Amino acid sequence: MISDKDRTGTRGASGPGPYVVRISGEMDFDHAEQLGTVLRAAVVEAADGSDILIDLRDSSFCDSAGLNALLTARRQARTQGHLLVLAAPSHQMIRLLAQTGATDLFALSPAPPNRPPTPGAAQPAAAGPSGGPGAEDEDRQAVLSRFVSQLGDEDERLLRGLLDGGADTA
Repeated sequence: MISDKDRTGTRGASGPGPYVVRISGEMDFDHAEQLGTVLRAAVVEAADGSDILIDLRDSSFCDSAGLNALLTARRQARTQGHLLVLAAPSHQMIRLLAQTGATDLFALSPAPPNRPPTPGAAQPAAAGPSGGPGAEDEDRQAVLSRFVSQLGDEDERLLRGLLDGGADTA
């Protein structure tokens, strides 16, 4: 069993880059209140205009209560001028977002580079040089390629349909 402190995550330092909140364990009914507390604190503590990056690489599960906490934090972040970004969401998290129609509500990104990846976890694709024309699209494509490579056929078809603007890919 993971400790409550580990389940609720740790807050990163605010500064020129994104404000990083690391989540581990389950984002479920039993932990939604703690998750909400951590996310509300992140919205308050993040530097003006900075993104709030939720590092999910060590999160094992998310149910509707966890998703509700994320949606509430997203709304609070937007009112304070922040973008809430889900970093390294699991296959289960991506599927939950798709099944609930929340896919377009969150920006997705690879795991933040400021800490070594979890041993045994899938590694994000290496990004090319940043700052050039299309660099953001290249980074997004690398993230999507990594996610798609981990999906089963049915889930891959679902995700590709969402990425193609909801077109049926059957």
